[in-house]
Amino acid sequence: MADQKRETINEFIQCHGEEAEHEAHTGEHVHVLEDGTVIRHTHEHVPDHISSADEKTAVIHRLARAVGHMNSVKRMVEDDREASEILNQLAAVRAEITNAAKVIMHNQISTNLVDAVEHGDMQAVTDLQDAIEKFIK
Repeated sequence: MADQKRETINEFIQCHGEEAEHEAHTGEHVHVLEDGTVIRHTHEHVPDHISSADEKTAVIHRLARAVGHMNSVKRMVEDDREASEILNQLAAVRAEITNAAKVIMHNQISTNLVDAVEHGDMQAVTDLQDAIEKFIK
């Protein structure tokens, strides 16, 4: 019976939105599975920020380099530099921003998203999907 219950809960986590009634995402949650099983729990605070000091430092470092490249682009335009040189600097800006985004996405997926799925918080999954779609446009 315990294995069957565990399987039912795993199915719940995977199909949260389709198979359960879910109250608001604050306080205590009550989930009613199709088989009538009632699951009550509360969500711990799942931070949606960068949780590791090393990752935060890496993001800040990459953004600082992007700002430095942007300042170079501005000076190059003011100095009437060759378009090819300006485009190379803009490519460097884009690369640094993309690298910062990769660190943020990796952190979000490896820590916050895993925790959210384990707690049945499918809104966190949707929020990350929306953010990634906006970023890659």
